[in-house]
Amino acid sequence: MKSYYIYTYGCQMNTADSERLSHQLETVGYIPTDDVESADLILLNTCAVRETAETKVFGRIGELKRLKQKNKNLIIAITGCMAQKNQAEMFKRAPHIDIVLGTHNIQHINEMIAEVHRTHKHQINVDMDNTVLP
Repeated sequence: MKSYYIYTYGCQMNTADSERLSHQLETVGYIPTDDVESADLILLNTCAVRETAETKVFGRIGELKRLKQKNKNLIIAITGCMAQKNQAEMFKRAPHIDIVLGTHNIQHINEMIAEVHRTHKHQINVDMDNTVLP
């Protein structure tokens, strides 16, 4: 079984989105873990309203680089407002992340994870998407 860990930064909407992401992941067999060190997937659901939130997120992304070096199969995904706002710049600033997923695209998390496994390349999806979540 693969496990996931979610960091949630920001408002109640981010908390709701983290719950939706959890549901999406669990439909394909991921289980939540309280141990970030053992996770197969780490998601940072971000906020860009305040500069201090962005600073915290970039600090956490930097800390996760160590885990990625220890486990090359670890997938790190950045979702939410900050991912939407900073887009491809995220990969320049932190090339060890794998996925940048915008606020309107969380329903695509599983296909993006599958694509990372298949191609071993960065994935980005920040376009407006009007697909309705299940």
